[in-house]
Amino acid sequence: FGDWENTKAFVGSAYHFVILPFDLQNKEIEITITATENGAYSSLPVVVVSPSDKAYSDFANEREIGMMMSIFLMVAGFAMTVISIFGMTWDEDFKPILMIGLFAFLSGIWSFFAMKGAELFSNRFVFNSLVEYVALYIMPIPIIRLTLREREHLGRIEKIVLKTVNTLILVLLGVFLFLHFTNVVHISQMTMVFHLLLLVTTPILLFVRPGQWKVLNESERLFQIGMWISVAVAIGDVIWYNISKYAFEDVSGVADLALPLGFLLMVIVFMGSYLLDLYARRLDKNEKEILMRMAYEDELTGLGNRLKGEDTLAEASKWRDEYAIINIDLNGLKKVNDKYGHSKGDVLITTFSDILKEVFGKEKLIARMGGDEFLIIVQGTKHMAGINGLIEKMSRREKEESYNQDMEISAAYGIARSNELTYPDPEALYRMADQRMYKMKKNSRKGRES
Repeated sequence: FGDWENTKAFVGSAYHFVILPFDLQNKEIEITITATENGAYSSLPVVVVSPSDKAYSDFANEREIGMMMSIFLMVAGFAMTVISIFGMTWDEDFKPILMIGLFAFLSGIWSFFAMKGAELFSNRFVFNSLVEYVALYIMPIPIIRLTLREREHLGRIEKIVLKTVNTLILVLLGVFLFLHFTNVVHISQMTMVFHLLLLVTTPILLFVRPGQWKVLNESERLFQIGMWISVAVAIGDVIWYNISKYAFEDVSGVADLALPLGFLLMVIVFMGSYLLDLYARRLDKNEKEILMRMAYEDELTGLGNRLKGEDTLAEASKWRDEYAIINIDLNGLKKVNDKYGHSKGDVLITTFSDILKEVFGKEKLIARMGGDEFLIIVQGTKHMAGINGLIEKMSRREKEESYNQDMEISAAYGIARSNELTYPDPEALYRMADQRMYKMKKNSRKGRES
């Protein structure tokens, strides 16, 4: 290692491939280990002698399944992370995928570097070992964040503990890295602190209060199973680590397969839990939307009904933007009903409703308040400036549809704007618009009579 022993620099952990001379038959090989810091030496892996042209392939074949699972976790985790980051811009439901993706990515990196798969691509032992430990220390963070989001039954103290551990991991990682790069204490010697933090969170992740299992839904139960798997994997890692360090037994072959398999199972279970939860919430959301439509939608026209109009008027009192209320009364509905029947009257209503939808669009509230009464609320200075043009368009479309439907379609209307009152009151504006509508209706009758 040259001057590494004197500088106390971090040497990393790796399998070393040593080319042996051809004349070693019946000779002993002496291996000398120099520890550059306390606790640096744990155990010597099994020494394997193989032809030089097959050394790397034999090394890879022994870890083939574990490396494939680790690479799959990295690729899948990276894809899930990228997709969820973009998805979160329009839907918060992508947040759990971000946590699961980050965990999959970090667990794949850690298991791949821990089984020394990176040596097939790079012999930068210091860098490889640093990546291994950083990924290990960060790995619990997305799991803790996911638990805080998905485990709604967690108590206040449990949440405080998890949040504290989450923060401590980040703070301690910064401290670890500082001490590591200043060669005070290397990052590999801080695993005991990491294991203690995991020990604190284990009871919270592992146990469900008595009787609570029965009230959990399928998604929550599956998530809890994922927690049990995660705790089992963490305990297994701690056991394997300490066996290797203190019992001088090489169990890397078991760990190289068991750990990535455990991580893969965790990701699958967490994704299953997320999908079940997403399905349940979307189903609940759709049911609420259906009930909302039933409560707020006029069955004949598809416009808002009287309840929707009244609720929006009540909300308008809280608006800071200017708004206008347009009260509309469809002319001649009673006459059409009496002369041609209610089916023809329904045609008149739906045709006029379609005109309102076309002219005023979806940005403004359009509600049918009663048989021939309609309410439109226009919000915002920009939209209010175009009201007169919209009314003119409505009048043109009435004349066009009168010709198409072979019956007169016309309406009286009244407009009241919030800036007309010093202290705008929606009910007062509604009455003002109603009075102006009836005035227009009265004047149009006089005009027709004269």
